[in-house]
Amino acid sequence: MASCFQLGLNVELATIEFGTFFKRINMREPVDHGGWSIYNVGLASFEMINPATNRYLHASGVAGGVPGWPTDEKIEALRLAWVAATDDARRRDLAHQIQQRAFEFVPYIPAGEYLQRVAFRKNLVGRIEASIPFLWNIEKLQ
Repeated sequence: MASCFQLGLNVELATIEFGTFFKRINMREPVDHGGWSIYNVGLASFEMINPATNRYLHASGVAGGVPGWPTDEKIEALRLAWVAATDDARRRDLAHQIQQRAFEFVPYIPAGEYLQRVAFRKNLVGRIEASIPFLWNIEKLQ
């Protein structure tokens, strides 16, 4: 598949298990000492659904625990206000402000999306339509 854009990066393909991945992305050393400049990760849509669960909107710096250590007091204040808000109208307004600030500050860059294809036999019923597979409630008909 052809790429629709070019970033001009020197890329090291590192096939590693999750433990090594998390150790490496939390390193703050230069690349030549095992650190990194950019990494790619796939996230499920339910993780990105709102400012509370979207960990890449956290912008509290080194203390925030998000690799890359983005630091922006404005986006953090808006995100925390979203969590504290008690009505949907206020949350919508704050979500709009967070999105606007994220376009200005750019704590992360979404580089694409994909759809996971699934297939089920006709005699399986009860599948729950969702962004992730729920493998319960399924019944096999005779």
